[in-house]
Amino acid sequence: MSAFGNYGKLLDVNLTSGELSDFQIPDEYLQMYIGGKGLGARLLWDFLPTDGSADPLGESNVLLFLLGPLVGHNVMGSARYVVMCKSPLAKFVAEAYGGGFFPYALKGTGYDGIILRGKSPTPVYLDLIDGNKELKDASKYWGKGVFEVHDDVVKKYGKKVRTALIGQAGENMVRFAAIINDRNRAAARGGVGAVMGSKNFKGIFALGKERAPLHDADKFKNINQEFRHQLVKEQKIRERFGVYGTSGGLGYLSKSGILPTKNFQKGEFSAHAMLSGQYMEESGLLVGRDTCSACTTFCKRKIDGEYNGHPLTQDGSSLEYETLAAFGSMILNSDIKLSGYANQICNDYGLDTISTGSVLAFGMEATEKGLGKDLGLNLEWDNAEQVVEAIHKISTRDGYGDLLAEGVMRIAKKIGGKEFAMHTKGLEVAFHEPRGKIGMGLSYAVSPRGGSHMEGYHDTITMRENSSPKLGAIAAMSRFDPEGKAPVVANFENARSFTNRLIMCAFDVAITGRHYNLDYLNDITSAAMGRNIDHDEMLKLGSRAYNMLRMVAVREGCTSTDDDLPDRFKHEVLHYEEGDIALTQEKLDLMLKDYYEFRKWDESGKPTDTLIAELELPDWN
Repeated sequence: MSAFGNYGKLLDVNLTSGELSDFQIPDEYLQMYIGGKGLGARLLWDFLPTDGSADPLGESNVLLFLLGPLVGHNVMGSARYVVMCKSPLAKFVAEAYGGGFFPYALKGTGYDGIILRGKSPTPVYLDLIDGNKELKDASKYWGKGVFEVHDDVVKKYGKKVRTALIGQAGENMVRFAAIINDRNRAAARGGVGAVMGSKNFKGIFALGKERAPLHDADKFKNINQEFRHQLVKEQKIRERFGVYGTSGGLGYLSKSGILPTKNFQKGEFSAHAMLSGQYMEESGLLVGRDTCSACTTFCKRKIDGEYNGHPLTQDGSSLEYETLAAFGSMILNSDIKLSGYANQICNDYGLDTISTGSVLAFGMEATEKGLGKDLGLNLEWDNAEQVVEAIHKISTRDGYGDLLAEGVMRIAKKIGGKEFAMHTKGLEVAFHEPRGKIGMGLSYAVSPRGGSHMEGYHDTITMRENSSPKLGAIAAMSRFDPEGKAPVVANFENARSFTNRLIMCAFDVAITGRHYNLDYLNDITSAAMGRNIDHDEMLKLGSRAYNMLRMVAVREGCTSTDDDLPDRFKHEVLHYEEGDIALTQEKLDLMLKDYYEFRKWDESGKPTDTLIAELELPDWN
């Protein structure tokens, strides 16, 4: 069977021996898992030790860079890649997505992704420029930041070469180290950069002109034109979303009581306007916009200015919502320039800004409560100088930074503070408040990777009638009501897991409202791959990907006891017009019971044999 949309092969890199070879993806895997998240989940099942014994920072862990069948074919939102492995931060698995221009460059090398195995005896990088396939000595780059290495590569090979790199944080195996591509995009969550560092692998340099074949190129072109027209002309995504990008929603979130503030102690931040996209523009800080391959939305912010004598570079300090919350409301900072500088040095060191902001907020609350003094922890709320110092210390594991580099779950185990350690399964919770989005709290709890906001469901998008009939959101649903949420949450997760196989940007995928466009994606994938994907098949494919990764997590030790939320969400109320609300254990248990039944998991949270047979997943043995 031809691998339409894909090449049908991955570059298999044995870092221990230095051997490079082609890994032929089984035809069955391409049909059943397509690419991206689905293929990654299946390969983790195949490659990780079956007894769960792999050390995340050891040679037995495998690191996967994966693309999808739409990457490289001029589809808006398709410039994405995913990195997957056993997580050194979370308890079980890591699943980190990045965008920009690197994904198209990597697809242009003639591969659907890369497998990294073992550990190199010395620092290396992978040269995939213009048909070359070679591991090269990275000694001169080791110990240097992302910006310096990227700029040196571009100077040597030209601006079309794209890079995916770790900085010093990855080299020092900070558990929430990120992989930075194109200088300012990040595959950030779960510590994938630390795994690269543990393997003495500095990064990938990519440039190529290959294109995967399409099954029906004419049909693909016509559907793609319709999809683009719908986004640009009907949805008017550039006018609606491109103006402020993700930074435009801070005011709404604070007004709705769901802007995480002071380590989730509050849902409103009085100074939110000073961090918003609107202020970014009005203050003159915003000087331009950037985008990813094939996309005309231009949602990326370009800012220019300085913070405390440090220049804010246009391609290093761009501010997205999560980062504004991380270095804003979470730590009670109202200086957007500090947020920009903090983001810039995180990009250079290679750090996940969500986890970094959470760790800083935890450290500030711990200090306030007298914890960690014997380890030198002394962080104050809204102390700009300490924020900058702490990021440096985390990245180099210097002093108290060595403690913070472990992430909030491990910090709390060492110094106390479990009641305000804001993580699920070890992954710091993203900055969307589940006491004001009950269903999102369920997604946080059950996600195999931990507290990610990108599984698909946000309660605020189903508050209207018929918000997404095809996904089960017909009646208007209160964002505070747990009743009936579980099936809708699972359907949204399945839809997102399908688009994460392709791999599509969430901003170009409309799963609710009159601009719902999943049908376009079903049709365009069918034209690319030569198979029929309707709505039911889409949800089945998505469910297969979600449950395959759940099975990996279960084999790594995940049980129903891990499907939980931080104590703060369950025991501390936030004040809304509807009343004082917490996402209590009773509410969570109600949703979990319904969710397990809908998913066909047993009481321990394990996919049943019935489900495995339905989805044609591998047996447990």
